[in-house]
Amino acid sequence: MALEDWNEIHTPVDAAIRRINTDELYRLRRVRGRDLNQWHQDLTVWIQGGLPEEALALLGEIITVAETLQQYDSREPQPYWYEKAAKILAGQGEHGAAELLLRNWLHLWPETREQSAHRRKRIEARADRYAALAAKRND
Repeated sequence: MALEDWNEIHTPVDAAIRRINTDELYRLRRVRGRDLNQWHQDLTVWIQGGLPEEALALLGEIITVAETLQQYDSREPQPYWYEKAAKILAGQGEHGAAELLLRNWLHLWPETREQSAHRRKRIEARADRYAALAAKRND
């Protein structure tokens, strides 16, 4: 069914429901008053400027929002946020926490929903690397 057909056969009530759902989704995507995808540049500045704690706090908020959005969206939570936070944690010597964060993404996005194994393999490899580093530190 073409989009034009969809719009023609559905009532104003259907259109209102779609608009409300879209508005709600946009509201849910907000972190500190901005869409979650508008934080890339700030994070880069904070990380490069030696402010990893500020970046981690924001990433924690973004990840919480991404996990909430998962129930509304058929796409996986963006692994970028998890990978960025894991890299900061690993840089602070928190390899076990970095591993757990990446494994959480893997758990949230089961293999059965994966269209391509590329992301999963990359994240599994990083989680395994962090696990090995954590085990090495505990020896």
